[in-house]
Amino acid sequence: MIYVPPVFAKCVSLVATAKQRVVLRKSFYIALLLGTLFFFSVLSARAILVAWIQKFPINSPQIGYYSAMVYDSDRAKTVLFGGTASDFVSSNETWTWDGENWTKQSPVNIPPARVATTMAYDKARGQVVMFGGGGGTVYSDTWVWDGVNWYEKNVTGPQARVHASMAYDAARGQVVLFGGSVGSPSPLGDTWVWDGITWTQKFPTTIPPVRSHARMVYDEVRQQTVLFGGWNGTTYANDTWVWDGNNWTQKFSTNAPPPRTDYGLAYNAHTQRVVLFGGILFPSNPVDNATWEWDGANWMQVVTTSSPSGRGGLAMTYDAARNQIVLFGGVSTTEIFTETWVLGSPIISAVIDIKPGSYPNSINLGSNGVIPVAILGSSTLDVTQIKLIAVTLANAPVRFRSNGQPMASYSDINGDGFTDITVHFSTNDLQLSQGDVQADLTGELIDGTLIEGSDSVRIVP
Repeated sequence: MIYVPPVFAKCVSLVATAKQRVVLRKSFYIALLLGTLFFFSVLSARAILVAWIQKFPINSPQIGYYSAMVYDSDRAKTVLFGGTASDFVSSNETWTWDGENWTKQSPVNIPPARVATTMAYDKARGQVVMFGGGGGTVYSDTWVWDGVNWYEKNVTGPQARVHASMAYDAARGQVVLFGGSVGSPSPLGDTWVWDGITWTQKFPTTIPPVRSHARMVYDEVRQQTVLFGGWNGTTYANDTWVWDGNNWTQKFSTNAPPPRTDYGLAYNAHTQRVVLFGGILFPSNPVDNATWEWDGANWMQVVTTSSPSGRGGLAMTYDAARNQIVLFGGVSTTEIFTETWVLGSPIISAVIDIKPGSYPNSINLGSNGVIPVAILGSSTLDVTQIKLIAVTLANAPVRFRSNGQPMASYSDINGDGFTDITVHFSTNDLQLSQGDVQADLTGELIDGTLIEGSDSVRIVP
């Protein structure tokens, strides 16, 4: 699904409310409306923007790619281990990210250096679990990190492998491992679970095709582990599978990312969607920088206002304390990255109507007047959840009554079945100038989701 620009959303809203504005009678806007209808006939609108934001920490790992990274929810830190850099030497460094900076850890026990290992955070036992990987040899060892030190678990389990997929199944309190590779091109297709003490192989009736270089995350809302894409020994895949604790089920999306390997995958608990970024595409191995989301039924490409450059071999996880997806490193055909990026809170593009029922929205900045602004509710915006104290129009705050309550009222202004809200602003507070033709509204929902919208204005003496 593609983001719909506010101008299109506003045009559709005007038609839905049947306002008899002069602007709609002009041929230019009729043409715009026809273009809008065509636009909607070929696209499913999702009026939510997201932005990748690059962070510039004081310290940073210099391990570029094929690191493993997970979020430690008990300590509210992201943990990164291993990987390699431009010298192609495997690393045994452990780093943690606190939302602003990376800190290199100094554990007493250190696993052997490795790349292409896999990790998951075992919430039931408060430990990071790491399995396998390669570094001169291919490992079959199991390690756990308790926030201070690494401990090897003396257990037998899956055979040695690299590029396996692993995630923590919260509903069943188990770490799930699938596939990987003993050595190219020999991908595996076995399923294992870890209960904190023992690895147990599962034998489901339905099994995804063998693969390595894939990623896997747990969908908390649907209580399923989601597996996508990877390398099957012959070609790249773009199929989607879910694990329910007993069996694998293939999902068939009407739209799916192109086949790829070595992408980033994380579950965003705030939006309740799986997020995919980047990867290496087939057949010519170009790197990608597209962002996709999985809602449990379909994949949707997300238009982002900024983004990391194309890369594969990156590490990615969700930082629940800061409501951000964290991305580190990766490699392209020409560069090894040691950058840190975060995918911030989604921004809902709200449809607003300054001075509802009028046009051309004339404003006299020196009139000591009050301007009403309607924020229209929709399937993506529940206006009752707007934090009114955070709403601004042209940097002016919402006007408050003498009793300390915001000047706001709720009603279904356009008759579409969704509740709308009308808020008021003082003209003297608007940071507009003669010649400005647009006023921007920003705000925030109770859960921290940002909203933004705009409408035309005419500044008059």
